[in-house]
Order: sequence, then structure tokens, then C-alpha cells
Amino acid sequence: VNLDLQSALRDEGQLRCVAEGERDAALLREEALRDERAKAREEWEKLVVLSDNAQTNLAKEAERRQQAEGVVEKEKKARKEAQKIAEKERREREFAEEEARSQKGRREEAEDLAEEATGVAEEERAKRTVAERERQEAEGVAKEERSKCERAEEQAQKEKWMREEAEEVAQEKSSKLEEVEMELRKEKETKAKRLVDLHMALQEAESKAEAAERRALAADLALRKEEVEKSNASDTLAKRKGPFILRRWAEILGRGGPGSLKGGDST
Repeated sequence: VNLDLQSALRDEGQLRCVAEGERDAALLREEALRDERAKAREEWEKLVVLSDNAQTNLAKEAERRQQAEGVVEKEKKARKEAQKIAEKERREREFAEEEARSQKGRREEAEDLAEEATGVAEEERAKRTVAERERQEAEGVAKEERSKCERAEEQAQKEKWMREEAEEVAQEKSSKLEEVEMELRKEKETKAKRLVDLHMALQEAESKAEAAERRALAADLALRKEEVEKSNASDTLAKRKGPFILRRWAEILGRGGPGSLKGGDST
């Protein structure tokens, strides 16, 4: 009897150990699923931060683009102003040349009058003297006008050099601006590509998170199923244990042992 009881108790202990082992394994699986879910959430938060940083970089890129366009507009205005100044200087130079030609014509006319007065009498000498004085005055005026013309030409030459230097500077700035625009375009394309990569990574992370959630849900369902199976197994064990012990006692009593019905003692 003791051996049979010990065997029954040992079977019950083994079943209990198996049930506890299955329960511990289910708890470990549930803990692993919780860890995986936490990792997925951390990856999601990191991707959200990366997306926010990408949007901030795009806003800064748009601002830099606007500033570069403002610089281009200023350079265009400066070139237009330089062209206006050059046109004004050209008109002033033409006016000075016309004035010099007019002074030369007057000087030549005065010289002709002086030559005509050389063969005239005394009263014509006075006129010649006056004419000579006028001629000298005209020559002085002509020299002054010629000096003005020369100074105007020098100034025009200086302005031409300055204009050429300004055009060279404007050309260099335009080249630099084109290089900046090219760099900005390349950087914008690179950032757009990075944004697409981040978007794809975000979608992949979302897919992983959804898959992790589905696995967690499946694990929860499996855990519940295992709990139900363990509960059913415990109920089945309890149901089996009672009839088994009664059957063993009936077998023992049926073999004629102490207190057996076959031994004559009805008790």
C-alpha cells in the first residue's frame, strides 16, 4: 500500500513539476516578448527623433536657399547700377568731345580773322591786336578745354578700368554663386535621399513593430491557451487521482488482505 501510495504521489509530483516547468517557460517567453516590445518602442522613438531632425534640416536648407537668392538679386542690381554709371560717363565724354571740337572751330575762325587782319592799316592793326588777344584768349580757353578733355579722357579710362574690375568682381561673384547653388543643390539632393532612406527605415521599423505586436499577441494567446491547458490538466489529474486510489484499494482488499471481504471480516 505504501509503495502504491508513493508511486501515485510520485506521479502526481512529476505532473506538478511538468506543469510548473511549463508555467515557468511561459513566464520566460512572456518576459522575452515584453523586452522585445520595449526594444521596438525604443526604435520607434529613435526613428521619430530622426524624422524631426530631417524636417529641421530641410527648413534650414530652405532658409539658406532664400538667403542665396537674395545675394543673387543684390548682385544683379549692382550690375545694373554699374551699367547706368558707365552710360552716364559715356554721354558726358561725348559732350566734352563735342565742346572741344566747337572750341577748336572757334580758335580756327579767330586765327583766320587774325591772318586777314595782317595786311590791313593801322586801324586794322588795332583790330589785329584785339584779334590776337582774342586769339590768345581763345587758345587759352582751347588749352583749358583740351586739358579738360584730357582729364575727362583719363577719368573715362579710369572709370573704364574700374568698370572692368567691377565686371570681373561681379563675374567672380556670379561664378562663386553658381558654385554655391550647385553645392546647395547637391546637398539638397543628398538630404532628400537621406529623408527617403529615413522614411523607408521608419516604414521598416513600423513593420517590425507591427510584427512584434502580432508576435506578442500570439504569445499572449499561446500563454492563455497554456494556462487553460494547465488548468484542464490539473482538473484531469484530480479526476484521475481519486478513482485510481479507490481502484488500488479495491484491488488490495480484493486479494484477501487484512480487512478483506474474502477473509470473512465484513468490516
